[in-house]
Amino acid sequence: MNPHASTTNKEKKKNKSFMMMRYSQNIRSKNKRSFRDKQIALRDALLKKRKRLMK
Repeated sequence: MNPHASTTNKEKKKNKSFMMMRYSQNIRSKNKRSFRDKQIALRDALLKKRKRLMK
């Protein structure tokens, strides 16, 4: 891997501090979701993961 290459957004997210992420709108909205919404999101994430592994 090229040492001079820039990092991806995914890599940048991993290195962000917890306190910075704690106040982000994306994280706060997850806490207010209903059980049904969480259930649907989990199902969709698992289906997407399975499709990626099948390739």
